[in-house]
Amino acid sequence: MKKENKKAYRASLSKEDYKKLTGFDGDWRDSWWNDSYLNMMAQQWKLDQVQTILDVGCGVGHWGQRLMRHLNNSATIYGIDPETNWIKGAEERAKKLGLNTRSEYKVASVESLPFDDNSLDMVTCQTVLIHVKDIKTAVKEMIRVLKPGGLFLCAEPNNFGRAAAQYVEEPLMAWKDISDLLELEYICTMGKLKVGEGHQSAGHLIPAILQEFGLENVQVKTNNQCASITPPYSDLGSKTMIKLMQDTWDNGAAFVLGSTEINCRRYYLEGGGDNNSFPRLWNLARQHLKKTLEKMNEGTYVAAGGNIHYLVWGHKGIH
Repeated sequence: MKKENKKAYRASLSKEDYKKLTGFDGDWRDSWWNDSYLNMMAQQWKLDQVQTILDVGCGVGHWGQRLMRHLNNSATIYGIDPETNWIKGAEERAKKLGLNTRSEYKVASVESLPFDDNSLDMVTCQTVLIHVKDIKTAVKEMIRVLKPGGLFLCAEPNNFGRAAAQYVEEPLMAWKDISDLLELEYICTMGKLKVGEGHQSAGHLIPAILQEFGLENVQVKTNNQCASITPPYSDLGSKTMIKLMQDTWDNGAAFVLGSTEINCRRYYLEGGGDNNSFPRLWNLARQHLKKTLEKMNEGTYVAAGGNIHYLVWGHKGIH
């Protein structure tokens, strides 16, 4: 399993570039969530009653450690990830946050969790199910280790919706260009799924999967932040996104699944795209990124954001 995850992580970017793109360095991932919003949700989820929480695909720990702010002081967090270096990062970050005595991290995969059946109060993940080969296999394994009555919670995106939102701008692009860019994004999404590297909009599928597996009271909410970018771009989110876009441009890549040209072509062809059409579509995606950066450099780029980040949860049945 470890090799499969490395393939998914590194297919489009190097390991370090992937780490940067997904915000593992620094506190950008913490800026994804508003504390008052999570506090409201924590009350709804009754997190004060949770004693053991597993963060699946924890990376360097951002999501689980963020939730720990809303748990009682006796709660313990466990984290698993297939990447050894990220587990080390999670341990270091936990120590900085004063959580090292209440946390335990280990190398493992979501398809084979090193926990007993019915052993944990809560199992959670963030932007993990978009990378797995089979969502149902991963979700089933997460439910297995959950206690009866325990909480399953995932934070997963609809990346195709986000991609479409970036093309709604002034002046409006020609529909032919928008439809071509959406075609590239969609076919690449299909190709990524076909080669077993994940579904880019997995969050949209999770509610039905939880109901299929018999979870009770399945509910969905969206993140109350939409990743807006407005001048003077001084907030952490805006500054980080602009840097990511600039790095993407400098590296000859595009914001189509975060891909290099080689990998984007691979996804496109696997998804049924025409090899002769790819150069034109790739150039269109690169030019859109270039124009966006030019507006940012001028200080004229303003976007409400189109981030679609779902919170999906349910409880394992008692019987």
